[in-house]
Parts: sequence; C-alpha cells; structure tokens
Amino acid sequence: MKLSITFILLLFITISFIQRGTSQTAPCTYTSGGTKYDFTKLAGKDISVSAGGYTYDMNICGTSSTECPNDPDGVTSGMAVQTKPSPFGGACYVLGQYDDSVSTANWSPLSSPAGVALTLANGSPSDCPEGTPRQLALNLECGTAAEDTAWTIDDGGDCSYTIHYKTCYACAKGCAGGGGGGGGGGGGGTPGEMTFFEIFFIVFISSLCVYCIGGVIFNVYKMERKGTEAIPNKEFWGALPGYVKDGFVFTGETTVNVVNRLRGQGGGGDTNYRPASPDTESYQDNDNGTFEKA
Repeated sequence: MKLSITFILLLFITISFIQRGTSQTAPCTYTSGGTKYDFTKLAGKDISVSAGGYTYDMNICGTSSTECPNDPDGVTSGMAVQTKPSPFGGACYVLGQYDDSVSTANWSPLSSPAGVALTLANGSPSDCPEGTPRQLALNLECGTAAEDTAWTIDDGGDCSYTIHYKTCYACAKGCAGGGGGGGGGGGGGTPGEMTFFEIFFIVFISSLCVYCIGGVIFNVYKMERKGTEAIPNKEFWGALPGYVKDGFVFTGETTVNVVNRLRGQGGGGDTNYRPASPDTESYQDNDNGTFEKA
C-alpha cells in the first residue's frame, strides 16, 4: 500500500514538471474593461516581412527561429529580429524578447485603430544611442482575418520599432465563430503543445509499465518470489475489483434512497395514505340530564 501511494505522488510530481516545461513563459492574453483578448492561436508561428532593405522575422508571443549569434551584447534571440544580409557579414539585431519578464504591465489598449499593444524594451542595445536597449511595440489591430500576411513595421530611427499586425482576435467581439476578444473565447495553447490530459495519459501509462515491470523484477530477484506472488502489491490489486463493486453498489443504493425521500417530500409517495382519525366516542342524553357512553 505504501508503494502504491508513493507511485501516485511521483506520478503527479512528474506531470507538474512536464506541464510547467511545455507551458508558455507568459500568457499571450490581455484583459481590458472586462474584455479578454486571446492571441494564443497566433503564437508559435514564424512569419517575416521585408521593409527598408531589412528582413524582419517575428514569432508572436514566442521566440523567432532567426538568431543573432554574433551580437556583442549577448542578446542573440527574441520575438522579433532584424537582419540585413551583405557580403561583409550583414547586420542582425534582436528587437524585443518575449520571456518571463513579460507581464500584464507590457500590454495596453489601442484607441485608433482599435486593438491592443504589446510593448517590449529589452532588445539588443548594439549600435543604439547611449547603448539603450531596442524598443518594440507590437500593435495587434482589429482586422477582418485571423492572421495577417501583409503586416508592416515602422523604424523610428532611434532603435524604436512599431509592428502593425491586423487580426480579428484584436477586435472587441473577436473572430466570427468564437475566439479572440469579447469574453475570451480564444483557443488552446501554442500549436504542438500537449494538453494536460495527453501528458497525464502518457506519463500514467509509462509509469504503470515501469511500476509493474520493476516490481516483478524486484520480487523475483530480490524477494525470491515466484508465480503470481511476484506481482507487486498483489493483495491490493486482487481486492481492487471488490472495492470498485462495493463503491458502485453503495452509490446506487444511496442515490435510490435520496430519490425516494425527495419523491416522498414532494407528494409523490403513497397516494392511499390518510391521516389516522382521532378516537371518538358517542354519548346519549339520559332523562336526568346527564350523559352516558353509548
């Protein structure tokens, strides 16, 4: 029994660590004035655009696959990256990083056009005035489609950049058929991210196999048991079907009793029931004015 409890505890601890490792570093959502904007369906996709002789690669609420390994300040990867190929080893700068430092303070509503903005001020400071980090504003503006294949970027000339990305997830009423804003329909996690139940199933089956195989090996070679005696916690597993049966029987009987009581209170009981009449006795008047029992 102790081994079974230990097995269950280890199972849930393992699931918690795996779930933590596969979750995003920060939620790709923002709530303003009771409206929840959910951009998780846009996360995890590498997209790019060319402007002003540069190529801009972006991964909304994630990390772009484009990196700047030679950055002198060590900022080698981020959500948006600016590159300019050249024969002499072109420029490469990280404009902003979407990491654990991102919180609700980095989001703000947009008035015109409608939408929300994600502001990052942790890009590469290389070649910037006074060595300040690059600043990036991702303006997610209300649009008619879920994804924008023609997003644009403005270079402020002072290491500040503004990306304009139109999506219906940035609209107050969200996208047609659910998702986005307007109460936060949205959707699941990043593409390819496993759900909790998928992780639980995989970990449970794997742990169960290790438990059974490891238990049998231990009992055979260490405890010198043979046959069915080598099954780990044999008594518990043998009694488990009976426990399950008793649980169903008890639940069924309890449910029937509760239903019967409710039906009785609601007037659905015995319709032939009548309250007992009080005992009555008849009396007759005597000639002398007294009464005697009949």
